[in-house]
Amino acid sequence: MEKIHAYSVFIERTIEVVNFMESNRRITETSQNLVARLRNGLRELNSVDLVELEKEIHIISREFVNKSDTILFINPFFKTLYKWKEGINTIAELMESVEADVNKLPGRFNNGLLAINQSAILKEYSIIAVRLHHLKYDYKQLCTKFLNEVKANEQKTTQKTETPLPVFKLNPDFTDIATLYLNVAIDKQYLLPVDPQKPVSKTDILHSISGFLGCQIAHINPQDNSILNPQKSQNDKSGHIKPLSDYLLHTQPALLAERIKTVFNIEKGKSIRLLIKALEENQPALITVANRNFKAVYLALKETLGRDIGSYQSVMGYTYDPISAKPDYDAICQKLTHILTTLESGQIS
Repeated sequence: MEKIHAYSVFIERTIEVVNFMESNRRITETSQNLVARLRNGLRELNSVDLVELEKEIHIISREFVNKSDTILFINPFFKTLYKWKEGINTIAELMESVEADVNKLPGRFNNGLLAINQSAILKEYSIIAVRLHHLKYDYKQLCTKFLNEVKANEQKTTQKTETPLPVFKLNPDFTDIATLYLNVAIDKQYLLPVDPQKPVSKTDILHSISGFLGCQIAHINPQDNSILNPQKSQNDKSGHIKPLSDYLLHTQPALLAERIKTVFNIEKGKSIRLLIKALEENQPALITVANRNFKAVYLALKETLGRDIGSYQSVMGYTYDPISAKPDYDAICQKLTHILTTLESGQIS
């Protein structure tokens, strides 16, 4: 899974930069920084080797009944690539879309340096777009090749009549408690690899379970699992919860925290995760959240907002989809921009 993991991360990081350019958000960084980010994304894309990817898929396919199962297993890693510029099928259409995106940039920059670098932005963006377009096409061809091999093998064997397996999914009302117990099962090694010579990571197991149950099952560290450590309930630590202002990277953290409490007065669950993402991705960043202190930030937000913001699992377990979640994320960013603008101008409301 090493290549699949790495390549999917490279592709998603680059698409995140491109999606930022396609959005209507104001751009607070300089155009030189944007060119630099595009060039870094292109370097990562150029390291994606489909030959190496195909070799790894061949290895993984040995662990499944047939190769179509392999495709179903690895496709979620590249779902962002599948959805990028959906509906565009030719290079000509792609270039029209890219040029339209770049032509919208002047009105979104907060500085006057865009004119100097607009042609450089168009050049880097165009190269990235063509590379992503070919990656998407070549990856689909690779999957088609595997599936055609499966069909050919099936035609050579006698079809057996089997009782169809029941179709079901996890009740979303019980995702939180199921997540706790499934993490316990993995941590206590109730689930073992079929081949002891090929160990699988907890992340791989959770990913497979998520696909099987039709929902996201979050990773929980054993020390944070309330089933394994009932005496360590975070609710018992209210006196030790740091305020949100302690985590904010701002010249007026207490005032910013108070404005966040006032403006974001109804958000919960997914929207709280999008708020944390917006704080992280603001330029400059307003907060940095490592995996090990995500719960501390969640508790700080809960304490500062002083209301129900959804369970920890509903926040931590949410996976951002740059297509379906974009309108909600943009709305969060607009509210945050308004807060920062009023703070800079000295306004209170």
